[in-house]
Amino acid sequence: MFIKFISGLFISLCIVSYVSSIPPPFRAPKRHPSHCTKQHGERCFSGRECCDNLICQNRECRCLPGYTWSTEFSVCYQCPPGWTFFEDKCFMVVNQAATWQDALDDCRTRAGQLITFDSLVIVDQLNSFFSKLATNETYFVGAFSGNIPGNWSWMGEKFIPATGPWWSGCFEAQNENGTELFLAQGCAQANADGLTAVACNDPDLVNPYICELKTSRRIVLPKQDKKAMPKCKHGYNWNEKTKRCVKCPNRWTYCNDACYFISDRPESWQRARDFCNQSRAELFVSKSAVVIDEILPIFKSHNLPLDSYWIGASFDGTSFKWLDGRSLPDEGPMWSNCRVPSPNTATLGCVASFGISLENLSCSEAKKFICKIN
Repeated sequence: MFIKFISGLFISLCIVSYVSSIPPPFRAPKRHPSHCTKQHGERCFSGRECCDNLICQNRECRCLPGYTWSTEFSVCYQCPPGWTFFEDKCFMVVNQAATWQDALDDCRTRAGQLITFDSLVIVDQLNSFFSKLATNETYFVGAFSGNIPGNWSWMGEKFIPATGPWWSGCFEAQNENGTELFLAQGCAQANADGLTAVACNDPDLVNPYICELKTSRRIVLPKQDKKAMPKCKHGYNWNEKTKRCVKCPNRWTYCNDACYFISDRPESWQRARDFCNQSRAELFVSKSAVVIDEILPIFKSHNLPLDSYWIGASFDGTSFKWLDGRSLPDEGPMWSNCRVPSPNTATLGCVASFGISLENLSCSEAKKFICKIN
C-alpha cells in the first residue's frame, strides 16, 4: 500500500513538472494607449509614439487631415460642413440681417445657439475671434439679461459681470441704470471692442449673427476619450507646457502653468521686485488684455479681495512698459475707469493692478504685490 502511494505521488510530481515546463501560448503584444509617449504637438519619429489616435506627420504628432485639436477636451474634433473650428467650438457666421430673437431661433434650428464666450477672458476671446474673422463688423451673440439689471449671462449659464472692460460703453452695459427704456435692452451684440446691450426684438435693429454648435453635436474621432490628467504626488501639479509634475515653493500658489505669490505685507515697488527676484521670480507680467483674468482663480480660491497690487510694469522715460519689454496701451479699458494713465509720470511711474484694471502710482508707495515664476 505504501509502495503504491509513493508511486502515485512520484507520477503526480512528474505530471506537474511536465505541465509547468510547457511554455504559455504566444500572445501578440497589444498596443495599449498607455504605451504611447507623445502628445499632440510633440516631436515624433513614428505613429506608434503618438497617443489619442494622432498621426506622426512632419515629425510631429498631429490630428488626421480634416480634424482640429481641442485643447479643452484633448481630442481631435471635426466640425460639420459649413462650420468652422475655433478655440474648442464649431461656429458659423450667418451674414443675413435679423433681430436678436430671430437670430437665436435660427441658430436653434441648426442644432446650436448664439455664440458664447468664457466670462473670465471675454476681452481676449473677442479680440482673437474677430481677428480670425478679419472684420470689426457687429454681430448678435448669446448674451442676455432677461431685462433684469445685473442679470447678464451667456445663454442662461455663465454669469457676465454687468461692469467691466468687456462692455464697449466704457465698462457698463447700457441697461444698468434701470430706466424703462434701457431695461428693454436685454440682449447683446459684439465686435472686437466688446459687448453692447441692445433690444432683443426690435424690427429696426437687425444684424448678422454667429451660431455655435452645442458640445454634443460636435463630431469626434471614434474611440477618442478625454485623456485623464496625469497624476502627480502630493504637493505637485501637472504642467501642461513642460508635460511634467512641478512643485511651487511654500506659500506660493499654482495657477495656469505657473507659480504665484500674493503678498500680505505692503512694500515699495522696487522692494517688491527685489523680493520676487530673490525667489528667482519676477513681479507679475500679464499676457492678457484684462490683467486680472490670469490670476482670478487664485483670488477666488483664497477669498482674496481684488485690491491694489504692485505688478511688473513701470514708466521707462518714454512710455509704460511691462518688464518683458512690451508696451502698455496709452489709453483704453486696461486703465482704471476707462481713462488714460495719470500724466504725472515723474512721480507716478509704477503700475499696480486696481480691481480688474491698472493704475499708475508713486513707486515709493507701499502696496502688496504679486510675484510669478514661469
